[in-house]
Amino acid sequence: MEAYPEIELRISANLKLVDFYRNDVDLGLRFGRGPYPGLHIDFLAEDFLTPMCAPRLANEMNEPADLKNFTLLHEDSMATFLNAPGWKAWLKTAGISRASWSEKGMHFSQIDHAQDAAIEGAGVILGRKVLCAHDARLGLLAKPFEFEISATAHYMLVGLEYSFQKHKCKAFIDWIKSALDELCLS
Repeated sequence: MEAYPEIELRISANLKLVDFYRNDVDLGLRFGRGPYPGLHIDFLAEDFLTPMCAPRLANEMNEPADLKNFTLLHEDSMATFLNAPGWKAWLKTAGISRASWSEKGMHFSQIDHAQDAAIEGAGVILGRKVLCAHDARLGLLAKPFEFEISATAHYMLVGLEYSFQKHKCKAFIDWIKSALDELCLS
């Protein structure tokens, strides 16, 4: 907004997919796999899942098996909409194949609520690296382990092809790509 004060930005957050032919929307930011027939797609970033929690909790963990002593925070929208991997998959890949406790804990319908709970020390989230990067940079979230798995989905901008040619959309695309580069590389 500082660079382009003449552009009015309207943000609408919703888990439903927007119909670009019926709604007055230029671009959609999606976390998914696609394909999205009839839409132009601009890839933004792949994401990975890794345990994240308040730094004081991270300091109490030495190995992935220690997670059984903490409340696991689950974000259910990824499993519901994307059949994406969750705690069970991360633990199995980390070498813990029998973790009957992996489904226990607190369940959230939105990632931001689960992330806020992790920041407050309520437990450990299987965080999306891209979404948690800012809070990690601020020292609000820490990774107790370096190990991560693919989220099996990625962030992309979608819309009708002509929208990507609009001045205001090009400005937004340049800004969001620059912000992601800065966020993910620092």
